[in-house]
Amino acid sequence: MLATQRALIGVIRRFVESVQSVPRASWTSGQAQARLGLLSSYWTDFLANHVELVTDSANLPPDAYPASCYHDTEAAYLEAMGFLYDVQTQLNPMEPGPSNRRDSAGPSIGSTGSSNSRLPRIDIPVFSGRREDWESFRDLFGALVHRDDQLSDVEKLYYLKAHVRGDASAALDSLQITASSYATAWGLLEERYEHRRLLVSDHITALFNLPHLTRESASGLQSLLDTIERHRDQLQALGRPVDHWDDWFVIRAACCMDSITRREWEIETERLGKDSESSREVLSTYQNLTDFIRRRCRSLATFEGIHPEPHQSQSRNNKSSSSSKYGSVKALVSQSPACAHCGGSHYLGRCEQFVKLDLSSRRALVTRLRLYFNCLRPNHMVRNCPSNSTCSTCQKDHHSLLHEPSRKRSILLPTAQIQVSGNHHRAIAARALLDSCSEITIASAALVRRLSVPVDQRITYISGLGGEIVGRTTCKATIHLNTLESGVTTELDVHCVRTLGLTVPSIKASPSVVKEWSDLTLADAHLGDPAPVDLVIGADQLHKLLKPGLIQRNSMMAQLTLAGWALSGRASSNTQQDLHGSCSTLLTNVEPVWHRELLESLQRFWETEEVPHASRSSPDDALCEQIFADHRRDDQGRYIVRLPLRPGSAALLGTSLPSAQASLRSVQRRMLKDDAFAAEYRKFMTDYINLGHMRPLSPGEIRATSQPVHYIPHHGIWQRGDSGPKLRVVFDASRPTSTGHSLNDVVFTGPSLQPSLWRVLLKWRRHRIAFCTDVKMMVTYGQSCAPYLALRTLQQLCSDEGHHHPEAATVLLSERYVDDVLSGADDLHHAAFLRDQLISLANRGGFPLRKWVENSPELLDDLPSDVCLRPTWIHLSTGGPITELGVCWDPTSDSFRLTPPSVNGMQETKREILSAMASLFDPCGWLAPIVLTAKLVMQDLWRCRIGWDESSSFNSNPLGEFHEGTG
Repeated sequence: MLATQRALIGVIRRFVESVQSVPRASWTSGQAQARLGLLSSYWTDFLANHVELVTDSANLPPDAYPASCYHDTEAAYLEAMGFLYDVQTQLNPMEPGPSNRRDSAGPSIGSTGSSNSRLPRIDIPVFSGRREDWESFRDLFGALVHRDDQLSDVEKLYYLKAHVRGDASAALDSLQITASSYATAWGLLEERYEHRRLLVSDHITALFNLPHLTRESASGLQSLLDTIERHRDQLQALGRPVDHWDDWFVIRAACCMDSITRREWEIETERLGKDSESSREVLSTYQNLTDFIRRRCRSLATFEGIHPEPHQSQSRNNKSSSSSKYGSVKALVSQSPACAHCGGSHYLGRCEQFVKLDLSSRRALVTRLRLYFNCLRPNHMVRNCPSNSTCSTCQKDHHSLLHEPSRKRSILLPTAQIQVSGNHHRAIAARALLDSCSEITIASAALVRRLSVPVDQRITYISGLGGEIVGRTTCKATIHLNTLESGVTTELDVHCVRTLGLTVPSIKASPSVVKEWSDLTLADAHLGDPAPVDLVIGADQLHKLLKPGLIQRNSMMAQLTLAGWALSGRASSNTQQDLHGSCSTLLTNVEPVWHRELLESLQRFWETEEVPHASRSSPDDALCEQIFADHRRDDQGRYIVRLPLRPGSAALLGTSLPSAQASLRSVQRRMLKDDAFAAEYRKFMTDYINLGHMRPLSPGEIRATSQPVHYIPHHGIWQRGDSGPKLRVVFDASRPTSTGHSLNDVVFTGPSLQPSLWRVLLKWRRHRIAFCTDVKMMVTYGQSCAPYLALRTLQQLCSDEGHHHPEAATVLLSERYVDDVLSGADDLHHAAFLRDQLISLANRGGFPLRKWVENSPELLDDLPSDVCLRPTWIHLSTGGPITELGVCWDPTSDSFRLTPPSVNGMQETKREILSAMASLFDPCGWLAPIVLTAKLVMQDLWRCRIGWDESSSFNSNPLGEFHEGTG
């Protein structure tokens, strides 16, 4: 079929070229008529094949039959038809023109009488299967297509299938595009939708479900009348006695009016009664109703024109009807916009799948698809939104499906209005938060400056939930708290921060809260009003302010302090504002950040010598394998794999572009200040582009993106390399998006495919001729799934291409650690053979090998210097040992070296001893006596229960012994 269509396209194009090559003066009427018939037959065959190919497009290769084939052929066909019609009209002026002839490009209406007026084309609306739309579709399609004798049945069936969607389209799916199928297709639709009882029921139900108007509006009132008129006319066409149903129509319309219009209608009804001789017997007719509504619409339209609503767009559509093209009257497909979520022919707000999503998923989906929150449609600015509707719950500018329920509760934290002073005893008012969960007292730098007290420079790290460092204090000071009762001052030691950034409460509380506790003297008379905090009094100083006394009422309690009663708890609120949790200092930790890092180092130290255990496969691992099975390869043999996304989690990702742009601007500022950094960063990015891992995007491409896109921020850090400082570009896939979820949150990590480090090192040492190399830029690291994808792709490469190089495939499977390959052979010839096999196998997958290091100079001679870690054997022998997998190896002597960790002097405290011991790295057990002694010392330190910075009484210093043994 595809080959036939391509041949037919060529025939039509050559036919068009031959027609246009003949001068007009050489044509005869018979030649033009014959070519018109032949071209029409070609076009009929082309249309039939086109429908078949579009129907079976899922089974065709990508881009095998692009849409441009149809459009280009149609344009050439229409151009030739127009040329031939012009020739025929010129030769026979009295012969009907193309407006009265059959046009195979689409159905047309014949001219009436002898009129030569050119009318605008009529678009046939797409029939979606809604029964109430059937009659209008049936009549219009019947007039333009069904009863047009100039159209063949094949063409009629083509247009019919092009104008139905949904349930109506499903009824015709089994029919082939043949002449005999059209009558069957039209009969199926008539049998399914030509049901008078159901049609009447649908129209009556629609009249019962008319929307109720909430405000005066000419457009809304006119829409109400149009809807009633449409259903009334359809019922009349179905033979129902609607002329006798005036009372019912009048009552239904009156119930749907807004309150002001309803009142005016009742006044109009009374006036009609007064004009009659027997007012009690007069009932309003349907004609009275329609006359009233039309007059009312004219009045409202005039008023709205003089007094437009604020913020109302003057024009939603500037296109004039005069811009429409005129020609022969054709019925063309009127495409309805597809649902942005499921692709169906309905509005997103009526999508059943979208409605079933939870609120956070709906908001994330709308954000990811770049839809406007009010109308759920794309490609327009806020000021140009075509929707005048607002949320039915809160009347704000967002769709009702995206409304977040407001929490009408305000959480009050205990606050107090206190007097504080400095050395000069000049008291000033300050608002204090009483926080028993804070280990220290914190004051803002502005308050300390106002008190003019001396400060002691001291840095203290502040941590919050999860042990995360949330800030630090810069200095410490002593201020005085003035008590109102006795006039005695109390000293408070405070830590200073640049700004507290606390507003308590987050939502204004109801005034009834203060009234409820009016029998007490409150420490903060304005505790319900959101206001900034100057001072956080923690548990270290709180006892100086508290007094015995506690009262509890409902969900609140009052604590007696020197400043009065401090209230806390859950209070009611009069606002619709959403509640945002506000924490002052959940945990203020005076331990610096080294505490957590030290514990992680100790854990790794103990896990180094653990006996490896077999891990069981999980369902997630099986799902990762299924996702990886969809990989493919490009023309260069490189592997293209999908990210192992968790099912249904992609909608959780929000907007990532602003965060990535902020990181890029930060990198650019640093590049302006550091030339070396700029040069290395540009070199890395150029390599990344050349390898095809990324490509630059223009602003236009970023704005025009229609598919979900996630941007990964990146930055650079300097690391110690073999020949000096080396720049490493870090990709941060853990950076949260606008929804709080990051890319790493929604992807599987994948099963562990990595062999043990000690096993790889021991295998490497069996070879007399040893070499090592690594794969250049396999994947974008920073993604939690990157190690799995890298190793799984190497395994797939060995499976696909290993038969060409079996020994190299064995090495890649068992003698590599992530992207480092460590192998060798017993003789030089075999080592060179294996090295060349590895290079060839890796190149087949698009993985260039680099940083070659070998313990034999002969192996380096025939390698380009740019793929070697050091350009020559001389550089390799004089440059010192290299570091592979954390172990120092000297290739010239083919020996490992142990480098003791750098320690300063004797370790005395528990923290110093443990920190030095945790820096030992011994994957192969070469330092077993020293490591064993270190672990025994650790156990003894824990049994003594001494503090982190307390001096220990241990005389054993395993690190000192290590330095002596390696010095």
